[in-house]
Amino acid sequence: MSRYDPLRWYLAKVTADRHQVRLTFRDLEKIVGSLPDSARSYRPWWGNSARSPQATAWQAAGFVVDDVNLTAELVVFARGQARRRSGASPVLVTRTIGEEPIGRTATPLAETGEADHSEAAVQARLVAHLAGDGWHIRRVADTASREQGIDVIASKGARTLAIEVKGFPSRAYADPRKVDQVKPTNPSVQARHWYAAAMLQAMLMRQQHPTYEIAVAFPDVPTYRTLHQRTRSSLTDLRVAAYFVAADGRVTTPPTTA
Repeated sequence: MSRYDPLRWYLAKVTADRHQVRLTFRDLEKIVGSLPDSARSYRPWWGNSARSPQATAWQAAGFVVDDVNLTAELVVFARGQARRRSGASPVLVTRTIGEEPIGRTATPLAETGEADHSEAAVQARLVAHLAGDGWHIRRVADTASREQGIDVIASKGARTLAIEVKGFPSRAYADPRKVDQVKPTNPSVQARHWYAAAMLQAMLMRQQHPTYEIAVAFPDVPTYRTLHQRTRSSLTDLRVAAYFVAADGRVTTPPTTA
């Protein structure tokens, strides 16, 4: 686990209605511990580079650094994805979006807004939820590097929980060389394959760890809700639970039986 994972979990719990998060360096140190000297003197430390562990943390939660003031020791995180034009642009400055009122109805999200539905964002919000529910987080796989193994392992007393996490497919390519191209495969069709892959991984985890509680986690979108509805009796037989993770951090665990 990265020392910046607590920042990832903190940002992941921010409601979807908030588009900006302003933190002083002192606030950050309450979350992650002491910042390195370079954070206070070297502006590129705050760059949205996938190669730095701190940037990986905030981007996994669906945020980028919008602005940083080293003199005032203040950083502004904004929802969005970094568009890396060159290694010389350490901080993405995006259009500022004002705060909006909170209080939308709790319905599954539309299958848009890729930052909200990425595997990394779903994983971060789920981990934040589990930690808030008293679970001790033992493992969080690094989705950015496609780390192999169980995505999340948590324990509470004598219980051990293993979770396979999936996001919702993007219409855009992650490869910056294809940034202007659109994938030919319909995301909903691809999501069905990802759902099937999650089921296979759940069965493998059940076989390898018979004493663990096994679960799968998905973004709270209609495609995955429908697939779960159609397979929930089978999931009951397999003793596999499901978590649905909304962009505002809400997590629901519907029953696997009718």
